[in-house]
Amino acid sequence: MKRRTALKQLGMLAGAAALLPQCVGKESVAQASIQLNTISVTQPQEQLLASIAETIIPKTTIPGAGELNVHHFALRMIDDCTEAEDQKRFLLGLSQIESASEEKIGKSFIEASADERKSFLTAAAAGTIEPTLRGDDKNSIADFYSLYRQHVIRGYLESEYVMTNVFGYNMIPGKFVGVVELNANSDLKTILG
Repeated sequence: MKRRTALKQLGMLAGAAALLPQCVGKESVAQASIQLNTISVTQPQEQLLASIAETIIPKTTIPGAGELNVHHFALRMIDDCTEAEDQKRFLLGLSQIESASEEKIGKSFIEASADERKSFLTAAAAGTIEPTLRGDDKNSIADFYSLYRQHVIRGYLESEYVMTNVFGYNMIPGKFVGVVELNANSDLKTILG
């Protein structure tokens, strides 16, 4: 009987220890919905990243990058596979996007129209947007956008939805068709089987 009581109390203590850091943490800044190891992104920054991803690859007849949560893939790749200096430039550029958007568009990036977002990101890619808060790197917004755009495109093209529904990817070993007649009207699904 004493052993059961001790195990029950130990379990309750472990649960309280796991819950306590979440209860005591910063209440004013909500963390992102994805756990990252080295970089820290807030929930408003995550929403900004999702809207940037949706602007890069918008929804058409197939879902866009925002709907497929490609920004989670991009954040994970930047967190796990990017060097510390590039992560620093990424976070510096991310912190400057909103203020640069306010200055160039006159409103928040999320509140801007699709055309305003597209023109802002085109200017960011060209490096013509000057950061309002100068850091060590003058092209921090361009560096941020270049790195983020690369991972968004990669994540979108490698997403399960795009691979299975657009490219017609079949798990190997698929069926073997020794002879496939190809002509000018052959589509990707005919070629790949």
